[in-house]
Amino acid sequence: MFEKIKVYIKLWLKSLFVLPATTMHELMHFLIAILTLSKITSFNLIPKIKWDDNNPAEIIYGSVGYVPKLKMLHIPINLAPLLLIPLSWFMLYYFHIINTLVDFSHLHVNYNFVLSIKGIIVLLIAVEMLWGSIPSTQDFKNVKDGILSLSFLFFMIVAVGIYYDGDTIISQIDHIVSKLPDNYMNTAREILQQAKELISQKIIHI
Repeated sequence: MFEKIKVYIKLWLKSLFVLPATTMHELMHFLIAILTLSKITSFNLIPKIKWDDNNPAEIIYGSVGYVPKLKMLHIPINLAPLLLIPLSWFMLYYFHIINTLVDFSHLHVNYNFVLSIKGIIVLLIAVEMLWGSIPSTQDFKNVKDGILSLSFLFFMIVAVGIYYDGDTIISQIDHIVSKLPDNYMNTAREILQQAKELISQKIIHI
């Protein structure tokens, strides 16, 4: 019993330490979900500890529940925390800890500011941002679902068709559709036909 309480306290202390990172991580999910017109169903920053006598204790730091308009939107929504990486770099530049954003050959660190109280606070925030930028296992699973979706297939066909060789893509679509049985994969057939029409009309600008 005492060992269980000890693990519980340890996990809670860990969750509190990374709470700023968790907050930024979930806010990025939330922001991109809103921008992609997804329906938000839940938003939680309170850590939850899953306890199973047969498995080690697991902590869920936070979560955003959403319903995307298209399955392919799982990709930008779940990779959104990666935006914290350039944002943290920009913050270091804004507070003059570093002197450049892109010219790494002339990169200098303002150690005098780093060693000040304000500099330490800025660095801690930057570290939390970098920690929060790491996609979770669930994020990667959702990204995989987005990549395997028909909407992503449709997007890629149209994008490649418009920006590269549209006539070749259209002929390939005709070939694929002709091989599909009439009573099989009707959804895929419709997706390919719609992609063909959009490429022909060139009405999409990606």
